[in-house]
Formats: sequence, C-alpha cells, structure tokens
Amino acid sequence: MKNGPPNKEVSCVPLVRLGIATAVSSMLLSGCSPARPVTPSPTAVPPTPVRTATASPTPAARRTIEVLPDTMSEVTVLVSDPSMVFSRPEEEPRGPESFWVDGDLVTIADHLNSRIATFQDARIVETLAWPVTKGGEAVPAVDLAIDGDTFYFLAFLEPLVHVHQRVEGRLSPVRVIDFSSRASSQTDQIELQDGNLIGVTYSGRRFLIEGPGELPPDPFLDIDEELPSHLVADGLLNVRLLTSHDPLGIRLLHRDSAGSYYATAESYYDDARGNIVVSHVYQFAADGSLLRTFTPPRDGNHIPNREFRVVDDHLYQLRDHEDGASVLQVHPNPA
Repeated sequence: MKNGPPNKEVSCVPLVRLGIATAVSSMLLSGCSPARPVTPSPTAVPPTPVRTATASPTPAARRTIEVLPDTMSEVTVLVSDPSMVFSRPEEEPRGPESFWVDGDLVTIADHLNSRIATFQDARIVETLAWPVTKGGEAVPAVDLAIDGDTFYFLAFLEPLVHVHQRVEGRLSPVRVIDFSSRASSQTDQIELQDGNLIGVTYSGRRFLIEGPGELPPDPFLDIDEELPSHLVADGLLNVRLLTSHDPLGIRLLHRDSAGSYYATAESYYDDARGNIVVSHVYQFAADGSLLRTFTPPRDGNHIPNREFRVVDDHLYQLRDHEDGASVLQVHPNPA
C-alpha cells in the first residue's frame, strides 16, 4: 500500500464487499425512539486480502482493462428527501440502508420514519407502516426485495427473512424463512432472480435461500497491491482492472444470462481532504467483453448496506448525506 495516514473510510468498502460491515454494538441508533426499528451503522474493518471465489479456473486468457478516470458520471436525481437522515454534529449522517426499483417506482426502507416509502417522479405515492412481526415487534430489516405485493425483509444479524404481504394499504406478516442451515456467516443482502430468493454474505458468497433453481459458482475476486488492480474470473470473464490508487475491494452487483456488473473501490490520501474513496462499476457481456463503465458519486458519509441496484440495464445508487437521502440513476461514462 502507498504511504500516508491510515484510511479513514475503509469501513465503507471492505474487501470483496462494498456494503457496510456490521457489529452488534452498532445495533441502536442514537436519538431514535425505542419503538422504531434499528439498523446497523458502519464499523471499521481493515481490508484483508481474501479469495472468496469458488468458480473453476477459466481457460480464457486474462485481459487487462486500463485505469478509469476519477471524474464522476452524470446522474439523474430520482428521490431526494431530507427527512430520511438522522445526524448530529459529532457523527456522520445515518439514513436508509436499502431500496428497491421497479420501473419508475422507487421504494425506500425508511427506518428513521418507521415507514416503507414509494416514490414516483420524486413524489411519495405510497406509504406503508414499517413491518412488524406477528407478535407486534418491529422487524430489524437491513435489506428488502419486492415481488408485486410480496415484501421480503432480511433481518439484521439473524438468518431470517420476514415475508409480508401488502393488504389494503398495510404490510401483513405471512411467514418467516429461517435459512440458518444454509449459511454460517453473516448475510447482508437478499436478491430475487428467476423465482429464486438468494442470500449474499458479507464476504460475497451467494447461496439459495429458497427457490427452484441452482446458482452458478461464485466468481473469483481478488486484489493485487503490487500492480494496483482488482482481479475477476467468472466464466468467460477473466480480467485485471487496473487502478490509479490503492485497490480496496470488488464485489458482484448483478449477474444474469446477458452479463454481469462489478463494483470496485480504491482510495488515496489527500493532504487537504484526507482519505478519498473512488468507486467504479463495470458492465460486462456474457462473453466477457466490456460494455460500459460508471463512476458513481462517493463521499465520506454513511454508506448504505444496499448502495447499488441494477435494474433493466440501469444503475441506481442510494446515498445518505447531510442534506438527506437520495436515489440516483447513474449514467454510463462516455465511450
């Protein structure tokens, strides 16, 4: 690693995972009413090089992709709501941990206001009370997925998914899925794809919670500090992604029959601004060719558990900052 003061934002981007690193001691949010659900806040986790991939070695020769510029991509603001962030002068803002996009609808799990809020054209079109268990306790949701009127909420630090149904303007608890027999490590995200409910662990391992299908092997992900770069091997995809700065981590954002999206992070120290983190997203075709790149905004504020979603070949980003929570559509970098 390059010389300089310790990174101050390593907690935002642990190796092979760009989401939050959770801890039991972070479960309670200062200043929130006890009746409100709690969600985790970032905790420092040094980026330790690990190889979490299980994919078989690919016969394709490794290709090198040149360094991407630090210049931020153009964005379209889809949602901006100052009420969704809690902040005190002595600490970073804390806001929503997860969101969902379906066409022109954006749904945010707004735990600070005890609601699930859906926006269209930057305006709230539906508000549902925060989900509760059959016993009346708030679900400690850290991620959500939606399929029509069925809502899936991943519990914080528990191997549970709470399933609710939208009925007459409210969320009614239906069942709880216990997946403790399928994952022994911390699960931070859930995905819905092809009728499958998929869990994603902190280390990036993907596993089937329930559903009819089988998942492809996990990709091989690694960092190279000597030749600053991120490495990916995933089927026909075998690339080295060169970085201008210290590589922090890489994770799979989305993968289907058409291709895949990977997000990376790198950091450098600036005497005037401190530690700077730069993020890039790469879109690859199924044959391993690079299609598009993105450089999403990133700053020193709280990074949500679910920062990115890829829907219909569009990249969306949830941001928590001093002025409130926002959802952006991030546009591709110029070709």
